[in-house]
Amino acid sequence: MTDRRSTEGLTQYLPMKRLQTFVGLLVLCLLLCTGMACRQDAHSEAVPELNTAGGAAAGPDQAAVDKAIQRLISYDGCRDLTAQMRLTGTDASGRKDRIELRIERQFEGTVQRSFLSVLAPAEEIDKALLAIQTAGEPTTAFSYLPGLKKLAKLSSSRTVGFRGARVTVQELLGLELGQYNHEILGVAEENGRRVVKVVFTEKPDLGMAFPKIVAALDPETLVPVSFELQGTGGEVQKRILVEKTAEIESKLTLTRLVIEDLSQQLQLALEMDQVDYDRGLKTESFTEERLKRSVSAAAAKGR
Repeated sequence: MTDRRSTEGLTQYLPMKRLQTFVGLLVLCLLLCTGMACRQDAHSEAVPELNTAGGAAAGPDQAAVDKAIQRLISYDGCRDLTAQMRLTGTDASGRKDRIELRIERQFEGTVQRSFLSVLAPAEEIDKALLAIQTAGEPTTAFSYLPGLKKLAKLSSSRTVGFRGARVTVQELLGLELGQYNHEILGVAEENGRRVVKVVFTEKPDLGMAFPKIVAALDPETLVPVSFELQGTGGEVQKRILVEKTAEIESKLTLTRLVIEDLSQQLQLALEMDQVDYDRGLKTESFTEERLKRSVSAAAAKGR
């Protein structure tokens, strides 16, 4: 039996199925809350089209795509947000598992601060993650082990493992699209609809887990339709589909995503609700001391 006190990092002592689901949740919720809500009025204007030679299908021009991607990365000027999320995971045998999470995010210039905490199930509420992301610099994240009274510092390139499962900190923090360069691949058909393909290629010296991410955007609105996360050999490791959107506080918010995790043979459905924008979150809410207090209190409650 694994001793909690001898392990390190946020996911080190989760049971395997919990680990797989919890990792998928963190990936998707951060992807959802880092850059996938855009102001509704930002998509109300016609998108300029790219003129292509030889009668090829036209698509948005580079400037329009650049603007849309910047909205994804910068959250279109939002100062902060809070939300609750539910993730239901189904494995290859049909077994379902569920976890709930609360996320708080603050945006200040090129810095994004995140605090994630587990709300349910009860045995996992002593899990939390603090992350500081600065554009162009390696990300720093922290987890806390109350039994050891130890703060674990993690970078995007850090790999943690448990019983054969290995995950990177980038997966725990989301896709970090601001750490990539991007360019338009062209217009294509995907699941019977016309989309604009955009490839994200990692910037040097930042150690991303996924060297390339291919996004499909709606050609009219430039809202994301899907993402493919590629490994070092170009293989697709995960596929993410956007199923539902809603206008929340005048912002177009993705409220339901489905992810196909090919490596772990899992299908995950993420739903987000209780979303609030610009509520004046304080920087003091994103500190190591808060992480220690929160985790320690949750651990004491669970005893």
